[in-house]
Amino acid sequence: MEAYHSILESAVCQRFEFESLQEFKQVMIRWKKFYNFERIHGGLHYKSPRKFLESIGVKIDPNW
Repeated sequence: MEAYHSILESAVCQRFEFESLQEFKQVMIRWKKFYNFERIHGGLHYKSPRKFLESIGVKIDPNW
């Protein structure tokens, strides 16, 4: 959990200045999708979580 918060802080909180709560929510939705599905992860043999899940036969909703 600490690693997640550290990554979130450096990737989002230190890079953006939000004009509204709505803008913050939109950025957080994009960040969550990136973090959970697209980022490359060493523990997954340098695959994104999406690619790793697909490689073991888990179907991912394309709209997610």
